[in-house]
Amino acid sequence: MKNRGRILIIDNDKSIASSLQFYTQDLGYESISINKPRQVISFLKKNPVDLIIMDPDFTSVNSLSFIKKIVSYNKKIKIIIYTTVPKPKVNSELKKVPQIAADIILKPLADIRQLQQAIEEQLP
Repeated sequence: MKNRGRILIIDNDKSIASSLQFYTQDLGYESISINKPRQVISFLKKNPVDLIIMDPDFTSVNSLSFIKKIVSYNKKIKIIIYTTVPKPKVNSELKKVPQIAADIILKPLADIRQLQQAIEEQLP
């Protein structure tokens, strides 16, 4: 199967991160999951990715500054927010980052195809 792109999954819940990693691999993407902020930055310094699926609540640092740091390594990267925080409460400053997809995906997923559709919109 042809590699459709490289995805980084960032979530502090190891089981969710692993499940998303296996799911995206089944869709034909190369993917890796990380659950520690320091590991994310270290990984991105050496490994380019096309898309990040992340829970912005995964880190104790400010989500916006963490995302801006991620984007500083690759301005073309796309980010899908996957969170338990209701859509209206997601930081409005976060929504202004152009790399972040318009749709926020809420945990838990009622239909996994919602995530697949969001990925395919970002990595056509």
